[in-house]
Amino acid sequence: MSGYSVVPFVIAYAREEVRDRLVFEPHAGSDRGLRLAYEIPRKGDRVGGVLRARVRDLRRRVGKRGPERMRMLNTRRQWLCMDRLLCQVCSRPATEPGTGRSWWILVPPVFEVDDSGRGGRTNAPPTCRACVDIALSECPMLRADATVCTVGRVEPAGVLADMYEPGPVPTLTAHNVYVSWDAFARHPHILATSQVVQLHDVRELVRTG
Repeated sequence: MSGYSVVPFVIAYAREEVRDRLVFEPHAGSDRGLRLAYEIPRKGDRVGGVLRARVRDLRRRVGKRGPERMRMLNTRRQWLCMDRLLCQVCSRPATEPGTGRSWWILVPPVFEVDDSGRGGRTNAPPTCRACVDIALSECPMLRADATVCTVGRVEPAGVLADMYEPGPVPTLTAHNVYVSWDAFARHPHILATSQVVQLHDVRELVRTG
């Protein structure tokens, strides 16, 4: 057991990991004529032309999902939360109907402030107002250094991904690298593990630590 009373919606479980074989396949749109792919392709492998890591979704299958991995995100659930601005804890909408602003808990390791000082990039999904206190009370990292804020606008920015080079077996060359959606030359060589969004009009409410 993790010691947490609530396992956030985005957190991965041990048996959700998929290790299907990766290969490089011919692709005219790549500078080398190759792109990373799964050996046996499936519908939905690519998002925006980028290969996305396969994972299972066993959250509701308690007996089959295995123990939670509190420092790992389930790629599909993380992506869903970013696309729909759903709470990473409970999966309900994180946007307030009255204001149209979404609630977020931002921490330095997963939030990079931009030059404006009023926005930045993150791969940590929003946290609805009702779950903010739960998250702060149960996560030591958040209690140590986090900012609770509301955000006026969110837009896709890119992905965090593993980088590969072609060979008889694809070679992993870098882990957890940020790749923007317009960095097209890098897309054929990456396996995306989480979506990154750009936050605009960030208004700080509470800072911990």
